[in-house]
Amino acid sequence: MEQISQLKFYEVTLLNEALKRELKIPDVQTMVAANVSPAGGGADPDETTATAVKSSYSVKLTKFDESKKISLIKEIKKLVEGLNLVEAKRFVEECPRVIRSNMTKEEAETLQKQLEAAGGIVELE
Repeated sequence: MEQISQLKFYEVTLLNEALKRELKIPDVQTMVAANVSPAGGGADPDETTATAVKSSYSVKLTKFDESKKISLIKEIKKLVEGLNLVEAKRFVEECPRVIRSNMTKEEAETLQKQLEAAGGIVELE
C-alpha cells in the first residue's frame, strides 16, 4: 500500500489499465450504463441510459497531429498532474487515452478546445 500511495498519477493509470487487462475487468462506465434500470413503467431504457451518461463526461485523446506533437505533449503535461515531460510524451503516443473523467459538459468542452488547439483529436464520452 505504501508503494502504491507514492505512485504518480500516470503510474497509477498504467497500473489500473494493467490490472483491468490482466483480470479482464470491464470499464466502470460501461458497467454502470448497462446496469441502469428504467425509472418508471413508461420510461424508455435508451433514454434513461443516455441521461445517466450525460451527467458526467470524459475527455479522450484519440489521435494527434504529428506536426503539433510537441505542443500537445506540453499541454498534456500541464493538464495531467504528476506527469513529467517523458511521461507526457508516452501518454500522447499511447492514445487513445482518457485524459480526465467525471467532468461537467462545460469543463469537458473547454478541455476539448484546448487540446484541439494544441493538435489533439479529442472525443467526449
